[in-house]
Amino acid sequence: MTVLCVLLYSCTKDEELMPNNSSKYLNIEIPENHNFSDNQKELLCVAFERVGQFVQIDKTGALMLIGSAQDANMSEELYSYIKERIEIANKQRQLNIQLVEAGVITNDLYGINYIPRTKSASSETSTNSGVGWSSSTTILSHDDAIKLMNGMQTTHTWAGLATILTSFAAPVQSAIAGAYCGLQSLHWGNIENNYLSGSQQGIRITYMTYSTSYGPVTDTIVENL
Repeated sequence: MTVLCVLLYSCTKDEELMPNNSSKYLNIEIPENHNFSDNQKELLCVAFERVGQFVQIDKTGALMLIGSAQDANMSEELYSYIKERIEIANKQRQLNIQLVEAGVITNDLYGINYIPRTKSASSETSTNSGVGWSSSTTILSHDDAIKLMNGMQTTHTWAGLATILTSFAAPVQSAIAGAYCGLQSLHWGNIENNYLSGSQQGIRITYMTYSTSYGPVTDTIVENL
């Protein structure tokens, strides 16, 4: 059984945290599973926009120019997290283009949300600048969870991904294809060990999208049900 839902939120309007106000030092302790609180997500929105002054857009995506945590007035941990998310989003964009060209998926999902949304289970808000964050959730059954774990430990190319996608139903295919580069950065040996030592009722994949002025930036969270 697969459940898809989407929740979208706008960022805080607190003036001292607005992106253009760089006098506010930004710092977040990055949790191991990247499962941030709502307040932390709002601060991340601000941090992503502040880093935007060091970003240049071209056909390959968002490129980081010369910059540092000190330039952006934020902690090294937060700055490194943002840089990694931008790199993953760029990889995801290129992968998505390859999958569309190969006919594995039919839609270019980059820039709107990789994980498909169901109209009856979604709600949206936005700001005038378009800055905000969204959370999309896909629940995988035990069988699909095992297939994904085995596949992610052996699949390291987009062609390999195309092969394992054929064993999933269409909604799960889209969800995995959309979140693949984020999933690829996770330690699947640890995820599998944690899963097999638990209730083994399936997994929840939460796909975070931070809408920025330079395009969507993403994160992926995998949790046991």
